[in-house]
Amino acid sequence: MPACEASLWAGSAFLAQMSAKTRECLLSQSRMRSFDRGETVCLQGEAPSSLKVVLAGWAKCYRVSPQGEEAVLATLTNGDSFDEIAALNKRTCFASVEAVTDCALLFVNLDNIRPTHWAYGEINRAVLGIAADHMQKMMSELERMKVNTTTERLADYLVDMVEVRGKEGRIILPFEKVILASVLGMKPESLSRAFRALKKVGVHSHLKEVFVEDIERLRACKRCNPMFA
Repeated sequence: MPACEASLWAGSAFLAQMSAKTRECLLSQSRMRSFDRGETVCLQGEAPSSLKVVLAGWAKCYRVSPQGEEAVLATLTNGDSFDEIAALNKRTCFASVEAVTDCALLFVNLDNIRPTHWAYGEINRAVLGIAADHMQKMMSELERMKVNTTTERLADYLVDMVEVRGKEGRIILPFEKVILASVLGMKPESLSRAFRALKKVGVHSHLKEVFVEDIERLRACKRCNPMFA
C-alpha cells in the first residue's frame, strides 16, 4: 500500500497492535474497495477470506431474523474492523454489513499469511483482543437497553456524539434516523417520541441535523429519571 495511504488505516485498533513487519506483510496482501451507499459489503453466512477495516464513511452491521426483521448490531466507521474471527478461522460471517454512506474499506486477505507462523501468532493475539473489545462494547449496549428508557438511550447517544463529533452542540447524524432507532433498540416511532421528550432540555432535530443547546443540562437531566418517564 502506498505510504501516502498510511494515514487512512492509522486509526485501526487491529493494525495498531501489529509489529511493523507483520503490518507490512498484512498490507501487502490487502486491497482497498469503495462502496456506494446501500451497497452490500458481505452477507451473513458467507465464508470470507479477508477481514475488513473501514477507512472512510459509515456501514451498518446487522442480522436478519427468520421472520425477516432486521436488527442493527453496530455502526462502523473509520478504523473499525469486522470479520476478524471468520477470516482467521475460516468460519462464516456472523452478520451482514451494508454501506449506509459512500465508504472505503480495506480488505486484508489472511489466506497467504496463515502459513507464516511468526505473523500468525501475532494476528491471533490481535484478533482475540479486538474480539474482547467487541464483546465488552456489546455487553455495555445490551445493559443500556435492559436498564435505560428509550429517551435515556437517545440522551446517552447524543452526549457521546456531541463530545466526539459535535461543534457548538450541532450534530449531523451520519445516517437516517430509522437506522439510529435500530441501533438504540427501538422502533422509529419510539425514537420520535424520545426526541420530543428531549425538547424539554433543549434538544432540537430536523431530519439528520440535531442541535443540543446545553450538553451539561442534558447530562444532568439524564440522571433525573422522572424527566424521561
